[in-house]
Amino acid sequence: MSDHVITVLFTVKPDSRDQFRQALLENSARSLALETGCKVFDVCESPVASEFFLYEVYASEQDFRAHLQTEHFREFDELCLSCVIDKQVTSYARLQN
Repeated sequence: MSDHVITVLFTVKPDSRDQFRQALLENSARSLALETGCKVFDVCESPVASEFFLYEVYASEQDFRAHLQTEHFREFDELCLSCVIDKQVTSYARLQN
């Protein structure tokens, strides 16, 4: 079975950028520390726009679905409602490690 990869591109309100960054980094750290199926959770930020890019690798699609049910993700997702202008999520199957 191949790894399950998720990419997410967020566009956030400029005045929410700092709050969003802090919440995103906390969600990433908790995912890596608490979820055995979470292998990679990279957070990237555009230096010129209010955009954030995530690259996440899970052992399986089931592990990703479990991530969506965690308390730390639900708290982060709720914050997104007030900070995010646009969110684009894409799933991939990783071909090689």
